[in-house]
Amino acid sequence: MGENMEVVSYRYKEIEITDFNSKLNLGFLLASIVSGALLWLGTVTKNIFLVEFNLLFFTTFITVLLTNLIIDKIHKKPNNEWIYVESPRKRVIQTRCEHKQSMFSSALISKLFKKNWAHFLIILPSFLIFYVVMVAGLIGNQKLNEVGLSLINFAPDISWFFWFPLLWLLTWIANGRVWCQTCPFSGQAEWVQRRHPWKYIKNKLGLKLRWPIKYSTILYSAIGFSVLTWVEEFYGIGGPGVPLLTSVVLIYIAILELAIALLFQDRTFCRTICPLSAPLAINTMISPLGTFTAKDPNVCKKCTTKDCMKGNDKTHGCPWFASPVSVSSSPFCGLASDCYKACPHGNIDWPVKRFPWLDGLFTTRKRYDIAVSVLILLGVVFFQFFNAYHYTL
Repeated sequence: MGENMEVVSYRYKEIEITDFNSKLNLGFLLASIVSGALLWLGTVTKNIFLVEFNLLFFTTFITVLLTNLIIDKIHKKPNNEWIYVESPRKRVIQTRCEHKQSMFSSALISKLFKKNWAHFLIILPSFLIFYVVMVAGLIGNQKLNEVGLSLINFAPDISWFFWFPLLWLLTWIANGRVWCQTCPFSGQAEWVQRRHPWKYIKNKLGLKLRWPIKYSTILYSAIGFSVLTWVEEFYGIGGPGVPLLTSVVLIYIAILELAIALLFQDRTFCRTICPLSAPLAINTMISPLGTFTAKDPNVCKKCTTKDCMKGNDKTHGCPWFASPVSVSSSPFCGLASDCYKACPHGNIDWPVKRFPWLDGLFTTRKRYDIAVSVLILLGVVFFQFFNAYHYTL
């Protein structure tokens, strides 16, 4: 009798999850129709602001919708088993740098990251800079020179000549998620959601819906980055081109992230939809600096409170849903440091890798979506190369 009740309960739960997934897809379908209609209106009226703004939203919504429908087609269950594949080979190797094993070996860094206001101070400079960039792009000089470039307005110059190269430089010499740690858009969304930039307030703002585990993939991000690259090239945004269009891209990301934060839990946008999440996650796997991880996995297994994930009465848990004890979660750690502050056992570390590529190479649990994302982003690299080739002739 007990077994039958468990089966009925499980099936009821499956139906509940499937029903929520259908409603989610319906919501993205309606959002696609509305943004598509506004895109058509912008095209008819020849309003470039309306065209680009709604083109970005339309491609995002339709990407999420089509990706979800494809996942539903290939995997009928409401879980995320389709993402993972187990490797039969298991190797244990020493991956930590023998000279500097941890960033927290520095007393200054270890003490700083224990403070609730530390993350706010890390985000604040980029927050101020990007809002100055956004305003400059909207109201500043829009004129282009004879070859179609804007070398006067601050907005496109700093965005595409300084920030974008710096982003990838940080990715290669440090860690891809260092940008996520300083991102102004995720920062402002989190401040609104948590109702304060650094103070702990238990009740968060928003609906706090849970993104379906079946759709917890970075494929949206990889495809979104490809689309954003095409939009940037097609409109000549990163030339640097028309300053207004640079501001449109920033406004689009800020609005979408805030909306997702008010609908779903924590940093759902950062983990799934953000167009930079996939390339940064992949680069994180081979970057010299690791992500927050458990010093001793056995301590985590014995822990009953799981404060690193759930939070406690002093600080929030991990907003990225990335367990520090799971190696497969490391590309999705956004270095938010909440787990480090919350852990009652002091078991969280920030390691420096000995050989950057080994952690990802020898994990026993691989992810299909990361492999597919690598292929998609490789296509972006070739697109960028051939698109720029004629400038070298």
